[in-house]
Amino acid sequence: MYCGKNIHVENDKNNFVHLGVGAVHSEVNEIRITTGMRGWQARLRGPLDGDDPLVVDTLYAHHLHQPSTRPYNLNSYVNKLNYKDMESWKFLHEHLVQLLAKRAPGFFVEAGALDGEYLSNTLHLEKVYGWRGLLVEPNPVAYKHLLQKNRRAWSSNTCFAITPYPKEMILEVVDTHARTDTSRAMWAIRGSSFLTEAGGKDQRYQATHYDTTYASVQCFPFITYLKALNITKV
Repeated sequence: MYCGKNIHVENDKNNFVHLGVGAVHSEVNEIRITTGMRGWQARLRGPLDGDDPLVVDTLYAHHLHQPSTRPYNLNSYVNKLNYKDMESWKFLHEHLVQLLAKRAPGFFVEAGALDGEYLSNTLHLEKVYGWRGLLVEPNPVAYKHLLQKNRRAWSSNTCFAITPYPKEMILEVVDTHARTDTSRAMWAIRGSSFLTEAGGKDQRYQATHYDTTYASVQCFPFITYLKALNITKV
């Protein structure tokens, strides 16, 4: 479409409007404005308000997995480093039970849920006391295992943003493969994965001692998850 003496407007098959400046249409002198979903998803890289209705709808429609109705598929961790033998887990579990066992079932949120079982205190709340909740795990390898556990909680292969708006970030995925000396601690090592912008000294130490790859992950502010699930109390 021709619009004025030196401005040309075209709409392509990908729902982008091209604003060309000059007598001859050229990609060199143009601005592209999206009118479709493709461009909207690109805007999730930031910055947008975390409670924007379109951001909330996008999280719910494309980044949330509903609770499972199938039987649990849990691992006894035979021949692996059993998290229930760890003093840190015992300490947290004991206090968790003291604080919450006698309360009515509530809603939990677990950041960095790993495989949905290893080192998970929320699994006990869910199985024994009937709690429901949200499991957020950005590591794509860990998240595949999480889905196989058939947790009764919502889950998301995203991350909590360290900004007040949704943002696409880089996850440094720490893992171990052929190392027989660390195979028993595989899930503990995978739990050391971290966002490049937010990693601390301990995480960076793990990254230099084990296999590290990179994944691009979509992050949302905490408020976006609460809005998407209509949760007001955690």
